[in-house]
Amino acid sequence: NDDVPLTPLEAGRVLGGETDPAPPALLSKWRRDGSGPPFVKIGKRVRYTRDALVAWRDGQTRRSTAHAA
Repeated sequence: NDDVPLTPLEAGRVLGGETDPAPPALLSKWRRDGSGPPFVKIGKRVRYTRDALVAWRDGQTRRSTAHAA
């Protein structure tokens, strides 16, 4: 279900796939520095929506490593 908030582990699978998920520690780093996908805090829990993850991921497309964000 696309409406179910995803945990960082599940979000990593959306971003990198089942075989190469983005590690929860990387998502945590992105939250600290503000460079990652939007997230929701529910108490102490962090959750992501599938739509926000896909939109963020799609916005990361670059033509070269020198292409600025």
